[in-house]
Amino acid sequence: IFQKIPGNSNMNLLNGKCGLVTGAGSGIGRASAITLAKEGAKVMVSDILESGIIETVKIIEESGGIAQYCSCDISKEEDVKKLIDATISSFGKIDFAHNNAGISNNPSPLTNISNEEFDKVMKVDVYGTYYCIKHEFLAMKKTGGSIVNTVSETGMTSVGNLLPYATAKAGVINMTRAAAMERGPLGIRVNSISPGTTMTPTLESYFQMLPEQELIMASGVPMGRLCKPEEQADAVVFLISDKASMITGLNLSIDGGALEGQFSK
Repeated sequence: IFQKIPGNSNMNLLNGKCGLVTGAGSGIGRASAITLAKEGAKVMVSDILESGIIETVKIIEESGGIAQYCSCDISKEEDVKKLIDATISSFGKIDFAHNNAGISNNPSPLTNISNEEFDKVMKVDVYGTYYCIKHEFLAMKKTGGSIVNTVSETGMTSVGNLLPYATAKAGVINMTRAAAMERGPLGIRVNSISPGTTMTPTLESYFQMLPEQELIMASGVPMGRLCKPEEQADAVVFLISDKASMITGLNLSIDGGALEGQFSK
């Protein structure tokens, strides 16, 4: 008998659902995997390194949830195929996927960015998401399902010195829309979330060194604070659940109003 995990909802919105989360070794991906399990889902936890996903699975299992792990470099299509196969082998099906894994470039002017770095970001963020969607579609062909991609508000507004990342995320936003239109008739929904600045472990470490930066960043958010990974995860759960059964092709900003604040200036 599945034991509910203590948390914010305990509604078990995803009872009987099985799926995967990439980039789940820390941050938003880890929060997503934990929250999906809290809502009753069986979760395949994936990342490029095993150490983080083993810890994520441990957290889920200690709280009564069901999870397995599979390391995967999404920039390699064969790795993605193995991840899909491992999920089906473990749980029998794939009802959902949170394609969260991605990388950014080191901030730098365009003229200083090497072709190799540009290619690396494209390979992970664009090709990697494409590989995931492609093989998730194949797994969901007969049963339908729900896919959520993690993109970024940088893909909508951009910032200086992040051209490869901004280009990649803009591409994934439109990839999401195109995929949603293509597979809607088969009962497969595809949406994306665009997280605002979120208190991941990396950012927390940065703020410990430069605490004034947290106040500066939060000052640009109408709600007066930065996002928590769990708040991004709650949005993922909603989009995956049947509560969002008529939502597809959407890019949802979870940022405390920061994006609207930029547009209103």
